[in-house]
Amino acid sequence: MRLFSALLFAYLLPSGALLRHAVTRAEGESTPLGTLSGIATLEDGQHAPFTLQLKSKHHCALELPPAVSATRDLLLELACPLVTLRGGSSEEGESILRRFLERQQIALAPIALTRLNSEASYVLGVAPQQLWLSRQEFRPVRLSAKAGARTVDLRIGEWSSPAVGDSFPRTIELWEGDRALLKLSVERATR
Repeated sequence: MRLFSALLFAYLLPSGALLRHAVTRAEGESTPLGTLSGIATLEDGQHAPFTLQLKSKHHCALELPPAVSATRDLLLELACPLVTLRGGSSEEGESILRRFLERQQIALAPIALTRLNSEASYVLGVAPQQLWLSRQEFRPVRLSAKAGARTVDLRIGEWSSPAVGDSFPRTIELWEGDRALLKLSVERATR
C-alpha cells in the first residue's frame, strides 16, 4: 500500500504547475469570451431563459428573473473567474486565479487525485474549500467554497461539448448540500 501511495504521489503535479496548466489555452483553443444562452432551472424548479455575457476575467453579466438576484450574484462571483480563466495571458491568468483562491480561502496544498463523474480530477485544498481541475484538460470542474455561514458547491461540466464548442462549459450549477440553487444549461455560445 505504501508503494502504491508513493507512486500516486509521484504523478501529482505541484500546485504552481496545475495553476499554469489551468490558465494556458491549448493549441487552437479560442478565448472564452462571448455570450452563453440557454435555460436556467431555478431553486423552485421553474425554468427561465438566461443570457451569460463573458466580457473579461472578473466581468460577467447574467440576465435572470429578479427574484433570484442573490443566487445569481453568488454564482457570478464564483463562476466568472473560473469560466474565463483562459482569456488573456497565462501570467495574468495565473495571478488572477491565485487571488481568487486566496479570497475563497482555498489552500494550494494538499493536492489529491480523485474522481468526479468518472473523470480523474486534481483537488487543491481541504474540504470544504476546494478547487477541482480535470486531470486531462486542467479545466475547473468543481469549486467548494464558503458563502457566509453556508458551504456551496459550484459544478462546471461538459467542457468541449458539440453544443457550445471547446471554450465553454455546457452546464454551470450552484448547490448547497443536496439542494440545487441554480442550474444553467447552455444551449448556444456566440463570440
